[in-house]
Order: sequence, then structure tokens, then C-alpha cells
Amino acid sequence: MYGKYFAQTFHGSMCGVGVVKHAVWGYCISHASSVGRLEIHPVEIAASIGDITPKQVKDAIAYLMAPDPESRNQEFEGRKLRQISGYEYELINFESYQKMRSNVDRQEYNRVKQAESRKRKKLREQFQVPPADDFRDRHEKSLVEGALAKVWVEEQEEVRQERIKDGKRPDEP
Repeated sequence: MYGKYFAQTFHGSMCGVGVVKHAVWGYCISHASSVGRLEIHPVEIAASIGDITPKQVKDAIAYLMAPDPESRNQEFEGRKLRQISGYEYELINFESYQKMRSNVDRQEYNRVKQAESRKRKKLREQFQVPPADDFRDRHEKSLVEGALAKVWVEEQEEVRQERIKDGKRPDEP
């Protein structure tokens, strides 16, 4: 499984609660299913994390299930975990954190696309390619942009080969 452990966890209401509570919370986040559910067995978690006892895990679980008046999210009184039955638990704010992760992914996607757009613009300026409106049709435009991209790739490969020849790593400036 995978879960994102946000830096704000260390600056929010869990600041200063101790290593064990953070370790158990990290375990919960990383072991949650795609809908935010997981099995929590104190003996298993203690063995998995190491150097903590099942009682410490139980105390951490009790802390995560308790109301937290300092929590940024006061839905469910700031609780982080909810027991469903037996060893089955649910991360209460799982969905909102999933959306946060999606926003991070979206920002990264936009950053990459913007960088690609800047490269294309730079190539058009470098080779004095007219604006898209000046092309007769989309086919002509795609041929020109393809040729520009090919030139750019060839230039980058030449730079890379020069770096290798000079004994540098290919990605070093």
C-alpha cells in the first residue's frame, strides 16, 4: 500500500506527541486500503515497527481515536481513526487527504506541461517559426513543430555527448 505522509503532520496538533504515535500513524497511513480502511493489530504493528510494545501501540491508537481540539480539521472532533469492528479501522479524513495528493499530482502535471510549453515557445523563437495562425493548416504546423523538436533533441544529444566526453555526468550543467 501507499499513503502520503504530509509535512504538516509534524507542525499541526501532533507536534511533540512522540515517536511512537507518529510511527503508528505512519503505519496506518501506509497500510490503508484505497478507501482508507486497514487492520490494526497492536502485536503485529509493534513487531513491524520494532522497539515498541503492543501497549504503546494501543495507547497510540487510543490517542488517534480521541477528540483533538487542536486539529486543523474539526470534522469528527479532530479524530484521526475510527474503529469499525474488531481490528478493522478507518482513517477518518482519508478522502480529503487523497484529494490533496491529487492536487499535488495535478500541480506536478501542470509544472511539466508548462515547462514543455516554454521549450516549444523558445524553439519557435529561436528558429523564427510564425505563430500558429500563419500556417495554412494543422498538418503544416505539426510538420514544422516536429522538425523543431527533432532539432532540439539532436542539440540536446550533442550537449550530452560533449559532457560525457569531458568526463562529466550527462545531466550535469
